[in-house]
Amino acid sequence: MILDLTLVGFYNSKELDVRYEVKYENQELKIQIPKIPVFILLEHSEDFTFTGNSRLIQSITFIEEKNKIKGFEINNSRAKNLLFKKVSE
Repeated sequence: MILDLTLVGFYNSKELDVRYEVKYENQELKIQIPKIPVFILLEHSEDFTFTGNSRLIQSITFIEEKNKIKGFEINNSRAKNLLFKKVSE
């Protein structure tokens, strides 16, 4: 499995003009979405793909280039391949 700490950080969506935060706490990978008071748990499914316990994130696939995480794409019933790029704080 992927080292979850490499996935941790902030990710921006230009299309939605929003920032999500990926955290690793209590041996769980989680994502915080603005205006939602709880983290969405991410469960590893395969390679760089995870499933979420929310309709907002049915699947999330992290994008790796040259051994670095560059971003991720979210899929749900209303959006496909919604791109978020990893940013420094």
